Amino acid sequence: MIELFAFALTGYVAPQEDSIRTEDFRRHIEFLASPEMKGRNNGTPEGAKAAQYVADEMKRIGLKPAGSDGYFHRFKASKGRGGDVPEFDGVNVIGLLEGTELKNEYVVLNAHHDHLGVLKGSIRPGADDNASGVAMILELAEAFAKKPTRRNLLFISFDCEEDGLVGSREFVNSGLYDPKSIAADFCFDLIGGDFYPWESTAIYALGSETSPEIASVLAKHSLEGLAVRRCGVYLIEPMGFSRSDYGNFRTKKVPFLFFSTGTPWYYHTSHDTPDKINWTKITLAGRFCYRVIAEVADAKDRPTMGARPPPSLEDAEFLRAAVEKVLGSEEVHVTEEQRELGKNVLSKLDAILQVGKPTEGDRGELRQAMAWLFEVQKGQITHYGK
Repeated sequence: MIELFAFALTGYVAPQEDSIRTEDFRRHIEFLASPEMKGRNNGTPEGAKAAQYVADEMKRIGLKPAGSDGYFHRFKASKGRGGDVPEFDGVNVIGLLEGTELKNEYVVLNAHHDHLGVLKGSIRPGADDNASGVAMILELAEAFAKKPTRRNLLFISFDCEEDGLVGSREFVNSGLYDPKSIAADFCFDLIGGDFYPWESTAIYALGSETSPEIASVLAKHSLEGLAVRRCGVYLIEPMGFSRSDYGNFRTKKVPFLFFSTGTPWYYHTSHDTPDKINWTKITLAGRFCYRVIAEVADAKDRPTMGARPPPSLEDAEFLRAAVEKVLGSEEVHVTEEQRELGKNVLSKLDAILQVGKPTEGDRGELRQAMAWLFEVQKGQITHYGK
């Protein structure tokens, strides 16, 4: 089983964490995922309204405008998912909270405000994907504004993520901020749901295996009522592609941590509405993430990014337990074809665990196990999305 941190029972909440509140998460998400916002597709009036909302909130919180045009970083792009496409416009939103000492270094907190708009006649509201992430960076900004860190904090809401991580790509290549000045990136995408029904207290922290310092900080912190599952980020990249905007920071050798609650059955559908958000969990997640980010942003030394490590035993144990639970669950609908594939996946995981230590050659099998979990969950819309 991957490490589940035993959470402190003290219930202590730092004064600045009091501003990370359920009612504020609800306010942000219900606005961004409202029917009037029509799914916030880039290049639409609603997409522009979403960007303006984020900028207005950054101003209210007290963040300084940090784009090339006030809070905005406007760009044109002709490459998206799938290669060359007709040129389109995008707008990132950037706010700065100045650090107290290390004025030439930045820690980035990012999410993306765009979603899929209207597809096949139905609005894709994007409450979890990714109004939840935008709400998270705004709530963290509110908390950090009460007690700035030694390093500067950049809060960025990217556009055109759904088009192939375009907004973050344009940002890291823009020259606005030298990637070498960015000490770490914390990315939030789909941070408000439950991957499987029994994961009502679980969030995933992916990518810490690439930075020993971030891994150490992550392991130190805990919060009662929240289970933080550390996993290798490669598990969610079965085709080798980054699943969110952390990827463009990784390309620039920036240490990163990707927080998510996984892709639930309503992912990218018209059912991704605010009523699916786990309000208690997202609030606890915000307070936990605040503690991790604060320590990284206040540390004397910057985190480093090491070579890609081999798959971990913890990853294999987690996957084995997860696949077995799904196969034995009465809450999850598994087709006969999926069941046979799952049994095969389970057999391969058992073989890896019998050796006792996964090798680089096992990476593909572990990815396929996670892909099976994704695929089974995706199929639940047949039963839950009626």
